[in-house]
Amino acid sequence: MISKIHIFAIITFGLLFLVTSSTISNAATETTPTGLTVSCTPSSVTGYNTTIGPLTTTLTYTDGTSKVVTSLATYTSSNTSVATIYGTTVKSATTEGSSTIIATYIENGVTTTGTCIVTVAELYASMDPTIVSYRAIPLAWNNNAGHGQIVLTWSQVVGASGYYVEVYDGSQWSRYDVGNTTIWDSSQGRIYPSESILADYIDNSVTTEIYRTQGTVGGDFTDLRDNPTRLYQKTLGTTYDSNIEYQLRVQPYSSTVTQLWSGKIVENQVPGPIGTQSTVTVVLPNRTDITAPTGFQLVEYDAINNYTSGIITITGKDTESGPNDIIPSSTVGLTLLSTETVGQYMTKKYKVNTNGQYIFTVKDNVGWTTPVTVNVTDINAVKPIIIFDKEGKVITEMHLSEDTQNAGYIKWDVVDIVGNSSK
Repeated sequence: MISKIHIFAIITFGLLFLVTSSTISNAATETTPTGLTVSCTPSSVTGYNTTIGPLTTTLTYTDGTSKVVTSLATYTSSNTSVATIYGTTVKSATTEGSSTIIATYIENGVTTTGTCIVTVAELYASMDPTIVSYRAIPLAWNNNAGHGQIVLTWSQVVGASGYYVEVYDGSQWSRYDVGNTTIWDSSQGRIYPSESILADYIDNSVTTEIYRTQGTVGGDFTDLRDNPTRLYQKTLGTTYDSNIEYQLRVQPYSSTVTQLWSGKIVENQVPGPIGTQSTVTVVLPNRTDITAPTGFQLVEYDAINNYTSGIITITGKDTESGPNDIIPSSTVGLTLLSTETVGQYMTKKYKVNTNGQYIFTVKDNVGWTTPVTVNVTDINAVKPIIIFDKEGKVITEMHLSEDTQNAGYIKWDVVDIVGNSSK
């Protein structure tokens, strides 16, 4: 301490005053910041886009005192793909690993820094892969564009909040959030664009999702085509243009809820792994019938009753949608005897009593038709000449010409092969 005393003499009205003053200078005991301590509690988390913990930052001085400066310091993360800073809170980002949180504080021109380390672990690191199975179900036949149905089922993943089903379009995956269930039925969503929609696109030009997007209402969408080749031809790229199968996969996810500084609650869905058993390739049974059926005919005559009637047999064959019916152009003179359907064959038999032309139509199950024309010529034919051998077996049978059709027999005989009469 330094003291100074000053004496002043002041004469006023003949009087002498002595005035003393003193100035005392004290060198204050000033303290200096020496360090910054930063902590994050907790310092680790499993999963992404979730809060790790709040930061606490303390400044210490040379004299051993300290104060909390959490809200006054500034913070950075050494690896923002692992951890990010929101005010004084640390959140996990999108990858696993470690990040150093660096705090900086300036007081009286003195800058101090401190650090702490946070770690983020993979949410699904210990999970088993999703195992997917499927059923390929054919729907109704169509003469232009048949359809089918795919039903996926999968094993439940421990820790998953829900599942995505993704369908490939030859260029990109379309995602559908099915919630916490282990089954997906394509017919419930009807995600496939109609043939009229596809016709509006130029080949290899579509860059946006071509399947119906989740939440879309209305639009011209149908069940899955039995053959998705035409859809693949419309999306960008040519690799899948000739493929006939569907690619589908199932991906688990975990939901995390975060409250923002504004107070808004945000739910994040963190995708889990996609294993080899999570993806399936499905070929739907063909349900597009573009080929007309074939028809066959057979005419048989009633020889036992002197050719007084005949039997027409019509057989229709269709290897796709199958035979549906055999229809005569007119039922006049026809009597239906039987109808039989076995697999891809249908057979109808008719009795006729009159010669003439009979026309039938063989029809399949999508409307394709084939005509069958039958000519009946030998009903009530001229009386035959029948030649037998010695054992009574028929050697040949001949019919007389039309100009002798009404001739009557006045004599008959049995002759041997050299012309000797038995009489």
